[in-house]
Amino acid sequence: MELGKKIKELRLYCGLTQTELGKKIGVSYRQIQRYENSSNQILASRLYDLAKALSINVADFFTDVHVDSHETYDEEILKLVKGYNEIKSKRLRSVVYILVKSFSQSYNES
Repeated sequence: MELGKKIKELRLYCGLTQTELGKKIGVSYRQIQRYENSSNQILASRLYDLAKALSINVADFFTDVHVDSHETYDEEILKLVKGYNEIKSKRLRSVVYILVKSFSQSYNES
């Protein structure tokens, strides 16, 4: 998997926007976009900054440790994760989880 795509998958997996990740490492969202599109090369020091911001090891950019490469995390999933994280009640979060799980099970059984 190319490095830019891996950065994007890890960013989305962590529930971060390009702007949020950019702020964590001191660059603009456009620079993050360029990294993800592989239009700009990434210096080793910046790769270290990205790993730290994503709470991973640099080596994880080159493995499938954190992200299943068969799954594609897109903006819809990012919004879902952000919305879920904003639910303060543990009980309500549990209900949402059960609901989503039941939908996925019934969809997979059809």
